[in-house]
Amino acid sequence: MAVIENCNKVFEFDPKNEKALYRRGQAYLGIQEPEKAKSDFEEIIRNDPSNKAAQNSLNVAISDIRKHTQRVKSIYQNMFDKFARADQEKEDAILRAQPDVLEKPGEWGKDKKKNKGEGEGGDNEEEVDSSDIDSETELAQNNDPLDNVSIINDGMGNKTH
Repeated sequence: MAVIENCNKVFEFDPKNEKALYRRGQAYLGIQEPEKAKSDFEEIIRNDPSNKAAQNSLNVAISDIRKHTQRVKSIYQNMFDKFARADQEKEDAILRAQPDVLEKPGEWGKDKKKNKGEGEGGDNEEEVDSSDIDSETELAQNNDPLDNVSIINDGMGNKTH
């Protein structure tokens, strides 16, 4: 940190001092702050494009940034994978706990409802037969009120009933 502080003092007198920018950039690389180092090396290259040491150090800073980004991606990817697996396991456990409706298909077709008068109180209910439900559904689907209405088109776009 002393190097960074000393370089900052130099900038008070000479804001474009290449040597101070280079040393501060190296110090930032040393303390694992490649973003700050990159900006210092880019400043040097803007002032002196032929500075090979700054260009090499800039490449190191960019490489460190990429490595850091990959590490962070890897960490978060693993974290999200773990959460996704845990969520999937919870969903699977819930599904395993539910009854299999295909196991006893006849059981679902003919429900016999208890007489509510026996212990629960209320209206009496009768036994429901699935064939009754199927025929009622069929009638409801086939009973279109427009089937009985005849519409006549007079050829001029006018419709009469």
